[in-house]
Order: sequence, then C-alpha cells, then structure tokens
Amino acid sequence: MSFFQKKKEKPTNLVKNCVTGIKAYAKYEGNKNKQEKISTDVSNSVHAMKVAFYGDEKTEANPDAAEALANEIIASDLLALLSSNLAILAFEARKDLVTVFGNIIRRKNATDTLRLNTSKGNSQYLMRYVWAMSRERWHRLAGSC
Repeated sequence: MSFFQKKKEKPTNLVKNCVTGIKAYAKYEGNKNKQEKISTDVSNSVHAMKVAFYGDEKTEANPDAAEALANEIIASDLLALLSSNLAILAFEARKDLVTVFGNIIRRKNATDTLRLNTSKGNSQYLMRYVWAMSRERWHRLAGSC
C-alpha cells in the first residue's frame, strides 16, 4: 500500500473545478501564468473524470462513482461548457473529453435529458454542441487534423 497515493476527488468537486476554472479563465485575459494554471487544473479534472469512468493502470473504475459523476455532469451542463471552451484544455485532456463525452451520451439519463430538452422545443441544448463543433478551427483543436 502506498502512502503517497493520490486521493480520489468527489464527482461534485471535479465538476465544480471545471466550471469555476472555465469561468475564471476569461477573467485573467492578460495573465498567461494564471491562465496556464487554470488550464492545467481543468485538464487534470477532465482526466480524473475519464479515470472515474474507465479506470487506469493504478485504479479500477467504480460504477457508483461513475454514475454519480455522469449525473453531476448532466445536471451542470458541463459538456456544453467544455465543448465551447475546448481551446482551454491541453491536447491530452481534449482526447479525454471525447472519451467522457462518449460515455455520457451513451447513458440513458443523458439521452433522456437531450430528448426532453429538444422535444419541448428548447433546442438550445443541442444547438450548443452543434455550434461548438462548427466553430472555426474546432477540428484542429480536437486533434483531428
């Protein structure tokens, strides 16, 4: 047993760190050091989300924690926020976001939420994703080119 093992963060903390980090990033427009720190923190949170869903070589995925994280991400509308601020993330975190995004979209509660929001005539939820993907240079930011 290692005494230096990093403690897992709660799903609410991971989501909260991402949301506050992305919102704070714009406040420090001229301060590159502060922006780099925020970018690193948000990227680490996204990576921790991927590990919570799939595990890694050191930890196994916990289905209960993954479900709680998925519900928290859906409730906070974090996917749309991350998708529209993709440039903040480091390259590896962008790849992690794609993995997290795919996991969330495959869940029943996520598809029900999307269906509910679009069936009520509120297409803003879906349009945010379309807008984020149609932005100039999005495909290069995501690493596909």
